Amino acid sequence: QRWPHIKNARKTRRSIVFLDESGFMLQPLVRRSWAPRGQTPILRQWDRRDRLSAISALSVSPSRKRFNLYWSLYAHNIRSAEVLRFLKELRRHFPRGFILIWDRGRPHRSQQVQSWLGERKRIDIEWLPPYAPDLNPVECLWSRTK
Repeated sequence: QRWPHIKNARKTRRSIVFLDESGFMLQPLVRRSWAPRGQTPILRQWDRRDRLSAISALSVSPSRKRFNLYWSLYAHNIRSAEVLRFLKELRRHFPRGFILIWDRGRPHRSQQVQSWLGERKRIDIEWLPPYAPDLNPVECLWSRTK
């Protein structure tokens, strides 16, 4: 009886949705370079502190034969307003509702997001354990992207 919603996903014909956020620094990585011994190479690069924040959801269909990826990019850190906007857009793709699986991030636990989710009867929430990135397949997406 650990995750009863997941066992009933096929019976209720609702998709399972994994959601997560990540941030990207747009700076080049430090790498080795070729130079004669004793001569420090000078590498020209732009020195900007730009960043990009991304929120993504991976859905698994009830028949488990189809996967979909939904994502959105922001030029600032993701807060509860962005999570709420993303959930509203995500809800349009699932008329029967969905089972949402996500971590206990601060934007996920905000009162604004929780009250909106509490009003939705077709969205069930399952929380991941406190630190379990290996249980969320969207984390694999971030590691591949970075």
